[in-house]
Amino acid sequence: MFHHKKRGEKGIYYVYWRENGCQRSKAVGTDLESVNKFKSELANRLYVKKEFHSAKNIAFNDFCDEYIELYSKANKRERTIERDSFTIQVFKKFSPNVRTINQFANISVNNYKLKRKKRGLNDSTINRELDTLKSMLKYAYKRQYLGRDYSSDIMKFPRFKISKDFVLSENDIIKIFNYLKNPYKTAFLIALYSGMRRGEVCHLEWGDVDFNKNIMLVQDKPHLNWAPKNNASIRTVPIHPDLKSYLLKLKKKAKNKTDFLCFFEDDYEPIKEINLTAEFTRLKKHFKLPKEFCFHALRHTFVSKMGEEGVPTYHISKIIGHSSTIMTEQVYTAIER
Repeated sequence: MFHHKKRGEKGIYYVYWRENGCQRSKAVGTDLESVNKFKSELANRLYVKKEFHSAKNIAFNDFCDEYIELYSKANKRERTIERDSFTIQVFKKFSPNVRTINQFANISVNNYKLKRKKRGLNDSTINRELDTLKSMLKYAYKRQYLGRDYSSDIMKFPRFKISKDFVLSENDIIKIFNYLKNPYKTAFLIALYSGMRRGEVCHLEWGDVDFNKNIMLVQDKPHLNWAPKNNASIRTVPIHPDLKSYLLKLKKKAKNKTDFLCFFEDDYEPIKEINLTAEFTRLKKHFKLPKEFCFHALRHTFVSKMGEEGVPTYHISKIIGHSSTIMTEQVYTAIER
């Protein structure tokens, strides 16, 4: 992976990358246009260079860089690219002996799967990581770095079944609210009162909130290189009176220094999805909550509360962005069992 950093009084950008297993850097100029041009030329050079390398000579670190730069960034959204990068870093941590592409195969991935399971991660979380690793194995095979496609040997865990443990009690809600600090508290309240997904909450901007009409918009964000999950996810969400009161106070704290609702109050930087996931993992351990608990539990809690209040399934489906009422009914029925 390539990354850049501005250094010195003159503000010169340096680009950093790995090549032949070594960390390298180069000063490329004082503007981002020069940086992007150099990155593009570097990616092409390394791509051509690898065309003449035999599989056994390719370092795993170099392969990971190539996968992110030439495949992930070219085909995936920003949040998925971040997830791919995170999974790769974790895989390297748990698999230090995988140093060449030949050592990256079904055995190493299955061993990683078992290690993550022993750490107590949810099956759904491990499955998302396996999606990235399986995609990498397919890519390695297509590039002829591996003799065959090992991805078919990787079995994901059966789909997770929703349980009542996925819905927060009133007591849990109160203690979590009192424990969290911003921007996590803001994200918690928005999801609890709207049923929004993690990415939707993290990318919510003040321009999406209409306090006069009491609505929030979930919409495409080309300027952030982000979009909702699907067309059904592009929607209007009503603002609960309690949430509206909280957001009005928060807007004063924002002081027009940030476009985002979920921001760190010390530097006004927006929260990232990966930060939110990590905070809720810590939260689960702190309060010894069920293993099924995660940020997505707030979405299920919202669905459950709406159902208890007699809101028609059709309206719930529209609010949370399901493509049909069938999915909403399955979720609510599973919770109520």
